[in-house]
Amino acid sequence: MIVDHASKMFEQDYRGLFPHAARYWESGLEFDAVRYADADGNKLTVTEVKFKSLSPEERSQIAKSTADKFNQSQLAHRYTCSIEVIDLGDGLHALKA
Repeated sequence: MIVDHASKMFEQDYRGLFPHAARYWESGLEFDAVRYADADGNKLTVTEVKFKSLSPEERSQIAKSTADKFNQSQLAHRYTCSIEVIDLGDGLHALKA
């Protein structure tokens, strides 16, 4: 489907804003973008990218779900993290900058 392809490209373009960002997979979970959030490499920013506009409630639910997934991941044993939820408007704004 075209929407699925556009969504994947949107995620890829957003990750491209950060040279060290990457998609991350583990058994049973996936993060759209993970990058170091500090110079020491002790904290990560974990980003969920959505190819649609989100309401505040949707954004909050996605942030909670992403935080829960992070806490179940192997990454949680090594890093602390901040959660970022990017929707279509946020992403387009960032890509224009």
